[in-house]
Amino acid sequence: MGESDGDKRHRASPIIEEHPNCPIDTPVVVDPLTHHARHMSHTEAHAKEIAAQHKPLSSDTGAKLIAGGLSNMALSLLLNPMDVIKVRLQTQSQLQSAGTSLYSNMKYTGFYQAGSLIYREEGYVRGLMRGVAPSMMRDASYSSLRMGLYDLFKAQLAHEGAGKEDIYLWQKIVAGMCSGALGAVIATPTDLVKIRYQMAPGPNSPTRGVIGTFVDIGRTGGIQSLWKGGGPTVVRASVLTASQMSSYDQTKRFLIHSGHFIDGTSTHVIASIVSGLITTTCVNPADVIKTRIMSDAQKGGTKKQMYRGSVDCLVKTIRNEGWLSLMKGWTPNYMRLGPLFLVSLPLSEFIRTSLGADTL
Repeated sequence: MGESDGDKRHRASPIIEEHPNCPIDTPVVVDPLTHHARHMSHTEAHAKEIAAQHKPLSSDTGAKLIAGGLSNMALSLLLNPMDVIKVRLQTQSQLQSAGTSLYSNMKYTGFYQAGSLIYREEGYVRGLMRGVAPSMMRDASYSSLRMGLYDLFKAQLAHEGAGKEDIYLWQKIVAGMCSGALGAVIATPTDLVKIRYQMAPGPNSPTRGVIGTFVDIGRTGGIQSLWKGGGPTVVRASVLTASQMSSYDQTKRFLIHSGHFIDGTSTHVIASIVSGLITTTCVNPADVIKTRIMSDAQKGGTKKQMYRGSVDCLVKTIRNEGWLSLMKGWTPNYMRLGPLFLVSLPLSEFIRTSLGADTL
């Protein structure tokens, strides 16, 4: 059937809209096709947003693994000096009051003094960039797993078909603990080698390359020695990932639900800042214990080890240095984790969407 004259006039007639920048009662003529396209674009955007909210959390795991690894490896290269300073501050004073410190005197007194002294004595490459290769190897496995599998663990804890808006805070925390622990178990050998490299030069410092150091540790203490300090490493990774991912995830939801933010870059940046502060404070005690145990090396049986395990290290540290010793290295830790989260989390979101996955 043909279109009537009335239908043609209605379809072709201009649409009158009020424009906020025009004087009151001043009509703005809008082309019908433009109005239709604008309406469709809003409709499509809303439909995509609804679809994303109900997209299965277990989907696109491969893309999420890649995003987690790449975003953190790039930042590890830039922030390695902060890691070196943190390790030096956390290991230099252990059990000093008992007369068995790794150092006879407190060599490093603070973040800036330690950084400048390491640079003057050892240089940038040989000092502040020590351990960068095992650090990047670590993030290739550890960060890929802990960030890439976070959604998958959330899906296992939630009801079937749950979207990212349907997850409770406790489920986010448990999911982060699980993905962090799994990543740490696999990546502990690279973490061990990284810390051995980043300690102050001494009789227990690695003398060969990264692969040679793996071989030397395994040959001296057996394959199991590559997982030395695995207990506190897993605890630290569980606490770090649980606090990082849950605080970031929860802050994002809070900002979006406020009605003033969308799931975009500004929201990701604000959530990253909040996550960095919370995570550094939560993880620092476990970080101190992990670093001290991993730096407590034996070489040729000439050095008596200070600690029998994580609990022994915790008790001796508090007894000899007080509770505040568990916050040693907080500043360099935040100087590393803060910028790391600020860039890696939004970057991970960008890589995820570029590879066709949904945002966190």
